[in-house]
Amino acid sequence: MQPEAAFISVEQADGRGFFLIKELRNASPRTNVIAVAQEYWFGAELMKLRISGYVTQGLTKEKVIEEMENLRYRE
Repeated sequence: MQPEAAFISVEQADGRGFFLIKELRNASPRTNVIAVAQEYWFGAELMKLRISGYVTQGLTKEKVIEEMENLRYRE
């Protein structure tokens, strides 16, 4: 069973979050991945991986609800 969504931080300078997203997309292609950062990081590269969303300026309840209502992949 694949998770419906994963919120993953991409703020690490070493790119750890980006590589985690890349691994998750390969292992679980229909999991909705939402990148999280204070500012945009790896924007073009993440869009090529078909992420479902990108949250900036803090993760709030309202932003999570909005992302969950607009997922790319639905079961």
